[in-house]
Amino acid sequence: MDNKKQVEILSVVKSILESLLYAPDMIDVGRDIWKRLKRPSELGEPKTKNGIVGNTFYSGKYKFQISIPDDNWRFWEPTPQYIASLGTDYTLPNLDVPIIILSTNMIRLYRPIMFITVEDVGTFTSIQELAQLEKMSLETDGYLVDQENVKIQSRNNSAGIIATGGTYLQRQIVSCVEMIYLRASKAFYIQAHYVPDDPETPQMFGGMQDILSSFKLIK
Repeated sequence: MDNKKQVEILSVVKSILESLLYAPDMIDVGRDIWKRLKRPSELGEPKTKNGIVGNTFYSGKYKFQISIPDDNWRFWEPTPQYIASLGTDYTLPNLDVPIIILSTNMIRLYRPIMFITVEDVGTFTSIQELAQLEKMSLETDGYLVDQENVKIQSRNNSAGIIATGGTYLQRQIVSCVEMIYLRASKAFYIQAHYVPDDPETPQMFGGMQDILSSFKLIK
């Protein structure tokens, strides 16, 4: 093996070891999490920004923005091939994943990931029914969702779900915190998937809370 190849391998090994040492800030996940998560504020007419600008992603098409707090996270605009790998539902024209947010660190052998999905729901206006449909969808994917962990905020057409017990590589227990917003025939889903320290008392990474709280709708 030549020296160049050895240097490349050592660099990869070093990156993996550094990511395993990364210790993110944690916050408790429980009934009070809804008090920590801000409601999405509605901004005025956007400027000409669209796409990734600095630490913020702007969607001119769907009229929202979302930000990352630091360089422990990065945006990724998914390829059609990746979208197709998520399942047949994601290939339908009424569903779109304009942006994905990835942790730059592996945490407990899992890379935390956040999906921002937009669905055209037409004249559907019930946030309660939408949240129950999403609860059933998560359960179909193998998550456990207690009804008390489905929070509805009818006043501003939003909902939140805490799901636990998902699996990764048949051994890692994955949790999911999801926020749902319904506005003008569009449903916005922001899902945060991660491996908690303790599956019995799941905690969410502080950075994920910052990202969820940064979501804003644009008029």
